[in-house]
Formats: sequence, C-alpha cells, structure tokens
Amino acid sequence: MKSLGAGTGMHQRKPTQRPAQAQRLAQVLALLLGAIFFALVSFVASISGRALGDAQGAPALVRISRGATSSSVARLLKDAGLIKSEAAFRYLSRIAGVDRKLKAGLYRFGRGMSLPMILEVLSREGPLVVRFTVPEGYTLKDIAILLESCGIADAGKFIRLATGEDPGFAPSLNGERLHGSLEGYLFPDTYEVSSSEPEEGIISMMLRRFEEVVLPEYRRAMATANTSAKMQGRGRGLTLHEIITLASIVEKEAKFEGEKPLIASVFLNRLKRGMPLQSCASVQYVLEKRKSRLSYEDTRVKSSYNTYLHPGLPPGPISNPGLNSIRAVLYPRETDYLYFVVRDDGTHIFTKTYREHLAAARREGSGRR
Repeated sequence: MKSLGAGTGMHQRKPTQRPAQAQRLAQVLALLLGAIFFALVSFVASISGRALGDAQGAPALVRISRGATSSSVARLLKDAGLIKSEAAFRYLSRIAGVDRKLKAGLYRFGRGMSLPMILEVLSREGPLVVRFTVPEGYTLKDIAILLESCGIADAGKFIRLATGEDPGFAPSLNGERLHGSLEGYLFPDTYEVSSSEPEEGIISMMLRRFEEVVLPEYRRAMATANTSAKMQGRGRGLTLHEIITLASIVEKEAKFEGEKPLIASVFLNRLKRGMPLQSCASVQYVLEKRKSRLSYEDTRVKSSYNTYLHPGLPPGPISNPGLNSIRAVLYPRETDYLYFVVRDDGTHIFTKTYREHLAAARREGSGRR
C-alpha cells in the first residue's frame, strides 16, 4: 500500500513540473522573439524609415483610395518621398496588422518621419478631417473643383453624381427623391468632413443643410401669404423650385446684399407682365467661358437657359444661392421697377420705363436689361 501511495505521489508531481518548465521555456522564447522583432524593426526603420533624412519642408499629403492594398500604399509613399523601400513597408505593415486596417482618405505625413511613425499615422490617427467653405453663387462645377483642390473628391465623379448621370445614386430632399441636376440645392456653407467621406456622402450632407436652413424659411413665407392669388407673380406665389431658380439668378446678378430685394422685384415684375427676364447671368451659365460683358451674339445663344430668347424662368437654377438671395425672392421690395443697369462699382441703377433704362445705359456705357 505504501509503495502504491508513493508511486501515486510521483505521478502527481510530474504534471506540475512539466507545465512549469514549459512556462519558463515560453517566456524565454517570447523574450527572444521580442528582441528579434525589435532588432528587425530598428534595422528596417534605419534603412527605409527616413527617405529624406532630416529634410525640412511642408508636410506631404497622400490620398489613399478605397480598396487600396499595402503594395499600392507603399508605392504612394515611395512616390511622395516618404520611404525608401516598398518591401520594408509591406513587411512591417503586415507584421503590425496595419495592412488590414487601411482606411481611405487623405493623410498628412511629416518629412523625415520614421517608418514606425508612418505606420502609427495610418493605424491610429486615421484620415484627416477637412474643413471647406462653399461660397454663395458657386455652381456644381465650381464646387467639384473646390472639393478636388481640397483632396476630398474627384471632380468628375462629383459632377456625374450631382447631375443625375449616375443611376446608382438616389439623393433625396425632405424624404423625396431628387431627379436630374442638384444645381441650386447644395447649400453654400462651411463644412467639416472626414477625407474618407465619399462624394455621395458630401452631396447628401449639403442637401441636409439645405433642408435645415432653407425649408423652414420657405414654410414661414408660405404661411404668411394671405392668398395665392394675391401673391401670384411674387416670391410667395412660386414653387420651391421656381424660388430657388430665381434666387440663383439674383445671387449671380447682385454684388451687394442690400440690392438683392430690388433685383428680385425687377425679375418678379417682369414675370408678372410676361416680359423676358433678360438676365446676363443666365447666358453666362451656358457659355464655355465667363465674360466681363456679353456681346449681342452671346445673347442669341441657343439654350433653354437663355432668358433673352425664352420668356419665364429657365428650367432650373444657374448657381447655388445663399439664404439672403432666397429671402430676397420670398420677401422682395415692393417696386414698379422693370429694368436695371450695372455701374462700374457693381451697384445698379433701377428704372421703371424703357426710356429711363436707355438713358441710364447711355450714362453708364453698358447695357442690357
């Protein structure tokens, strides 16, 4: 019985010794691997982490596209002069797991950054947040160029999406799907957006801002109109699309905020009388290049947007108007003006009769309208 007990005791001690030995071996192995990894990282960083050494200069901006691989990112970094070895980047990004965490967007890297620092930016800091301002009166094309210059959109793709050329994109306003061009509905404002945001997201964000700012103003104006008949030919008798269309013309015609209600009154008076608007801005919209002054031939250009040839409003907005231009159409100045002529300083002379208009035009050496 004792031998059996002793034998049993020996069998009980062996399992406790083996795990202890295995644990010590694992610790030694972990330390060894850690030392090897640290040495490897240090070596690779020393040969590739400082492509320009301690070179000074502006930070480098690198845009990573959606679906980019570590190989394509390595090529971008090499082309930007940030790393020497693409292979080293691919290897270390794989070891650190960064290759599985790459996010699209715009990244800022300092000149002389080590490779571990570059990996840190890619894995932890992430894409930049970009702040941009869309001025009042910008067209879709203007906005597209602005966004591309900020590094947050492809201009061609933005235009295709915003003009309804991409059937896969279904923008909406106030819960209703929009068809065709979004000109006039991308509200001019200052925005902050992650540089990883797709063009569709930027467009949707600008439409939401239109909903937040313009729609409440429009509803208040409609609520104050006594009867639609009374306001016919005035801002509050028009549809939302017509109001935005006219506001976009006012935005492009007016240089000074205080004149916007007066310019709106001229156009509304002409609409009420069935007169063509004869807006130079509507013609400029269809010309390939903007001109300081239109020629007679320009006013004969064949386009549904040419308000010299076609009475009434054009089929849609010619720019993205700000809130003051929209308010000018909703709450125009009550006048009998039918004409205006621009002065050299950008202000206008407003007149009631064609004879007065011609006299003003002769004095200022311009014009039309």
